[in-house]
Amino acid sequence: MTAGSTYNFSLSSLQGATAYGNAMAIYIDFNRDGDYADAGENVYVAAATTSGAHTETGSFTIPATANNGLTRMRVIVNEGLVSSPTMALSYGEREEYMINISSANNGGGGNIPTLTYSWSDGTSVVGTTNPVTPTVSANATYTVTASTVAGCTISGSTAVTTIALPSAPTATNSVQCGPGVATASVASNTGLATPQYVWYAAETGGTALQTSSANTYGTSISSTTTLYVSENDGTCQSLRTPVTVTVNTPPAITTSGPATICSGQSTALFVISSNPGYSYSWNGGLGNGANVTASPIATTTYTVTALDTTTGETNSGCTISASLVVTVNASPLAITITPTPAAICNGGGGASAIVIEKA
Repeated sequence: MTAGSTYNFSLSSLQGATAYGNAMAIYIDFNRDGDYADAGENVYVAAATTSGAHTETGSFTIPATANNGLTRMRVIVNEGLVSSPTMALSYGEREEYMINISSANNGGGGNIPTLTYSWSDGTSVVGTTNPVTPTVSANATYTVTASTVAGCTISGSTAVTTIALPSAPTATNSVQCGPGVATASVASNTGLATPQYVWYAAETGGTALQTSSANTYGTSISSTTTLYVSENDGTCQSLRTPVTVTVNTPPAITTSGPATICSGQSTALFVISSNPGYSYSWNGGLGNGANVTASPIATTTYTVTALDTTTGETNSGCTISASLVVTVNASPLAITITPTPAAICNGGGGASAIVIEKA
C-alpha cells in the first residue's frame, strides 16, 4: 500500500444455525506505536449490525503521514456493534495482519528496497518486468528472482500448464454478384456436436465480429473480403482459418426515354451499358431487349434487369437492374363544334356564330 492512496475492502462474516446481528471493523496502526488508539486508525467501523452472514464493503485512505514499512492491521467481527479495537468478544473474532506501507516517512520500519526482477523458464530468461507475459508453448515452471541493489535476493516459482488448442476449421470460399450475405462457410474438425465459431476481420487480435454456432457469416458484404474464423471449444480458441468472399460488381446500366407522355400515347424506352454481353428483360409485359415500347395508361415504373451472359467472365451470371418512371398526363377531352345558325345566305349580311362544347 502507498501513503496517500485509497483502497477498497470487502469483509464477509459467517454464521451458525441461528442468525444474529453482527458488525465488523478495521483498525490500522499507522504510526506503529503498538496500539490502535490514535486518531484515524479506526479506518472502518460499522454503524449498525446486520443479521446473519453478510458482506460489508467500503474504502479507506492511507494517510500521507503514515510511516514507511510493515505495520499491523486488526479486523474484528462481533455479535453486536464493535466499540473499540480491544473490546472483549463473547461471540466474534479478531484477526491480525501485517501490511507493508510505502511512504517517504521513515518511522522505524526501514526503507522499502527497490527490486529488480529476472524471470526464467528453466532454459532462458523470459523477462525482467513485474508482471511478465511470456509466450507459452509447452508446460513450464517459471522462476522469478527479485534482487536489491545490495545483492540480497529472493525467489519464487510457479508452474504453467498448457492446454492443446482445438483444430482449426476448414473453409469454403464463395463468389457473389454485388452486395449480399455470403455463402462462404466453415466446417468443424474437432468432432464437437455443436461447434462454436468466432469470426474476425484480422488474422490475429482484434474484436470478434460474430460468435455463434452458425458456420456462415450473417452480415452483408459489399466488396471482396477475407474473414478469419476460429473454433472455440469452451476453453480455448483454435488458430484462425482465412475465408475469402469475392464480390464481383457488374457494369452499370442506364435507362432513357421520355419521362412524360399524354394518355393514349406510346413511348420508346432504352437501356445503355458498356457491357455487350448483357441480355435485358423488362417488367410490365414489355418483353426483352435493349429497346422496347411502352403504352401505359397511368404513371408506371418500369424496371429492366440485365443478365451477364458472357462465358468465362468474372461477372458471368450476375444481374443488375435499373428503373425508369413514365408519367402519364391526361389528354384533352373530345369537343363538339356547332355552327349557329347552321346555314346563311351567300353574300348575305351577318356572320355565323360557332359554339365549341366539351363532349
